[in-house]
Amino acid sequence: MRIGVYNRHLTGVGGGEKHMLAMAEVLSRRHSVDVLTHHVLDLRAAGAQLGVDLSRVHLRPLEDRPDPELAPATAEYDLFINASDGTFLPSRAPCSLLLVYFPTPLTATPWVRLKWHIGRWLRRALLLPRYADGFYGPEKFGALTVRWAKRRACLELPVPPNTDTLDCRLTLTAKRRVAPVRFRVADQHVAACEVPAERLTSVDISLPVGGRRSVDVEIASPGSESREAASELGVAVVNVQLAHARYRLYEAVFQRWFRELGQRLDSLYPALDLGHLDTYDALCANSRYTQRWIRRYWGAESVVFYPPVDVGLFEPLPKRRQILSVGRFFTTGHNKKHLVMIRAFQEMVAEGVADWELHLAGGTSLGAADAEYLARVRAETAGAPIHIHADIPFGALRRLYGESAIYWHATGYGEDPERHPLRYEHFGLTTVEAMAAGAVPVVIDGGGQPEIVTHGADGFLWSSTEQLKSWTRRLVGDVELCRRMSSTARERSQAFGRDPFQQRLWEIVENLNPAG
Repeated sequence: MRIGVYNRHLTGVGGGEKHMLAMAEVLSRRHSVDVLTHHVLDLRAAGAQLGVDLSRVHLRPLEDRPDPELAPATAEYDLFINASDGTFLPSRAPCSLLLVYFPTPLTATPWVRLKWHIGRWLRRALLLPRYADGFYGPEKFGALTVRWAKRRACLELPVPPNTDTLDCRLTLTAKRRVAPVRFRVADQHVAACEVPAERLTSVDISLPVGGRRSVDVEIASPGSESREAASELGVAVVNVQLAHARYRLYEAVFQRWFRELGQRLDSLYPALDLGHLDTYDALCANSRYTQRWIRRYWGAESVVFYPPVDVGLFEPLPKRRQILSVGRFFTTGHNKKHLVMIRAFQEMVAEGVADWELHLAGGTSLGAADAEYLARVRAETAGAPIHIHADIPFGALRRLYGESAIYWHATGYGEDPERHPLRYEHFGLTTVEAMAAGAVPVVIDGGGQPEIVTHGADGFLWSSTEQLKSWTRRLVGDVELCRRMSSTARERSQAFGRDPFQQRLWEIVENLNPAG
């Protein structure tokens, strides 16, 4: 059987990526498996960072196209698994699964629909460019966030009313020298430039509009016109700037002042229609928490399919006076609330908790806003026994887990669970990893965490930072209690291990109805 596992956003290495790539690993033992995404990445390296064996899995990069236009690719598989959060891709495969990390609240309220229409209007009014044919999704290239282009790629630029000529500046880079790079509009040559290796170069282009509402700029890098060479990478686009007051307003408001809103605008949902759900044989929720919100937001039923935790890879080491929290450093969605934990720990130190350290570990995300957030987290730790481990290798992370006596998790703190359920942890994979390593969890009482931790038995649940500090001080001051709960936590973690995950996956796949 040929299986395709799709994720539009496969750039980071978080819990969602672990869930879908572990599915690919298990299925590849019996079947041919492709991982489909819009990024040119090292799949083996991603697997190694997550502790997943992808040696039998193949990467299939797709152009970054709107969801409906990707449907033909799904028909090439006997089983298609959409493991991409917030996508609206209809499946044409005989059997299809939709893995849901959390449902998009498209039809929840009229306010949601109004915001979507406002976003659509803003994108047009502020002249946001669209990366059309030949582009892959955004990814890191050194310190930059870029979009790689094939040898032939098309950039669609909106044109404001009463404009005869549109001036723009493109900033480019490349892995190796590319020359000449040519720019055409309607088969008319408009500019050319050389792009040095791993350096930035900018080209200013004056584009003939001719009364059009948008203008397509073809970017052509040198190379063979053969079918094989057509898919090779050319240059990477770092930035597109339009010389117009509307676009400068976008830069000022959404790229400098309100960057989180800018990220939402850039990733606006393509539609408000849930019709794609009917093309899937089963919806898989990553927790009972997610399952409840699927029913509430979509009116659909789902099966619970917990993500896998490699509990066998984690083991207690001689414990240090160390508290650990693991979570990606990013600003949007279910932000990990690093600043909340830092301040709570600083207060504990000021109140007399001595000789303890707080360690914060996690991957980093794309974008300047997330980089600034990490810088702020680092700045907040000044003068305190707090250590930041960004993009830590998996082996080093395992050691941190093993040495830590206590595990903290604060995602969702200060949020309204009815208005913003997305901002809570939907499951809590790192909590299980910590428990497997013998760290006693002291985690927020929200999201999927209560499905993992039994309060007072294998950990503690808290709702306020005073409770967080209180339960932590109790563990700090009672070595026997900490030892006993550590043992119970390890036992509990086994329920979320690889064996239960594999058994559940095969059960779901075998129960699919090919005629559905």
